[in-house]
Formats: sequence, structure tokens, C-alpha cells
Amino acid sequence: MDTPPKILLHNLLYVGIANFLGMIICYFIEYTARRDFILVHLYQEEREKVAAVNQKLEKRVKERREVWEARTKAEIEQKNKETEALMREET
Repeated sequence: MDTPPKILLHNLLYVGIANFLGMIICYFIEYTARRDFILVHLYQEEREKVAAVNQKLEKRVKERREVWEARTKAEIEQKNKETEALMREET
């Protein structure tokens, strides 16, 4: 079985090119898998940060709302007292 050197060279070239393309494809598959892994973890960290900030914000809003409601209630009571006093004076 003597294969001519020209055919051996062509076959070797095809195998080499196929191997090289396979290496490039595998590299990009690995690269995208690693990139996606890192991005998923970064995304999770950012979600945790946002959740923590949202909890703090909700707490501040609740505190401010309580202060506002107390202030508004006090103002309404004061106006009601003033109105009652004016009505008593008129009668």
C-alpha cells in the first residue's frame, strides 16, 4: 500500500485544517461559557445590592410617611380645634 506523497500531503492538510478549526471552535465555546458564568455571578451580586438598597429605601419611605401622617393629623386636629373655637365664639 504505497500512497503517493501528494495524496498523503493533501490528506494531512485536510486533517490539520479540520483539527485547527475544531480547536478554534472549542476555544470560543469555552470562552463564551466562562464569560456567561462570570456575567451570571455579577448579575446576581448586583441584584443583591439592589435588593438591599430597595429595603433601605422602603424603610426610609415608611419612616417619612409615618412622620408626614403624624404631622398631617396634628395639623387637622389643630384646624378642627380652631374651627370649633371660632364656632363657639360666634354663638
